Amino acid sequence: MTIRGEGIRGRNQEFVLAAAIDIAGLPKTVVLSAGTDGTDGPTDAAGAIADGGTVERALPADARQVSRRERSSSFL
Repeated sequence: MTIRGEGIRGRNQEFVLAAAIDIAGLPKTVVLSAGTDGTDGPTDAAGAIADGGTVERALPADARQVSRRERSSSFL
């Protein structure tokens, strides 16, 4: 993961947000990424989960903007 911006994020959350954009609109599709060490960067989460409707529920443009600024933790 290339570090850009000042957002709070972890490697698993960044991956899931990127995948959520790619699977947007796909029914019965889910992506999960979790850290086996129980942490994901400086967050209190161990990872994230998204489905084909995650981006639509949060407005597509917002997901892409969040991904560019790397603030996936607050988005997810």
